Amino acid sequence: MLSGETAGGKYPIEACTVMSKICFEAERILDYKKIYYRISHLVKPQTEGEMLASLVCQSALDQNAALIICYTETGKTARQISMYRPKAKIVVCTDKMDIVRNTNLMRNAIGYFIPTFSGRENLLKRTINVFRDSGFC
Repeated sequence: MLSGETAGGKYPIEACTVMSKICFEAERILDYKKIYYRISHLVKPQTEGEMLASLVCQSALDQNAALIICYTETGKTARQISMYRPKAKIVVCTDKMDIVRNTNLMRNAIGYFIPTFSGRENLLKRTINVFRDSGFC
């Protein structure tokens, strides 16, 4: 996006700030439903996990959800959800730091480390509260 001359020029911070604003504006006007339907017609789910990812994205679009919370041990489900390019942020909850780091490679995903999956009945409430307090939803 930024050439070496622009990023390394006299005003690199200002150049990056303008480029960031352009990216945010471009994201704001995307038609996420059209993107989802195009992808879902090109990629037919082959496994239960892929079908689940497709349905999660469709539900998030239908409900205008701000977050999709995904608990994962391998990151595979989160990658499958990200493939459909949902508008909602994907919160990838895991007890493995390498999965949290790899989340940075997924589109619109945020890695969230949880020390243990025990106490699952309160896990969802705690996760929602953390991201609500952070201003994500």
